[in-house]
Amino acid sequence: MRIEHWDHAIQHGKAAGANMAGANRPYTTLPFFYSDLFDLGWEAVGDVDPSLHDAPGVEGRAPRGAWCST
Repeated sequence: MRIEHWDHAIQHGKAAGANMAGANRPYTTLPFFYSDLFDLGWEAVGDVDPSLHDAPGVEGRAPRGAWCST
């Protein structure tokens, strides 16, 4: 799985280094994502279903006619 987030890069690097040194542990870090755009913010935790890309969950207020209708 490809996860492009700075936290994943750090945690995966630590796990890979430990396993190369003989730790033999699975990578079990829970992936997460967050981003902010002006007054809007979104977060996701875990493996997100790609079919949800057309149905964003909105917390807070967004201008009507933007990428969602609240």
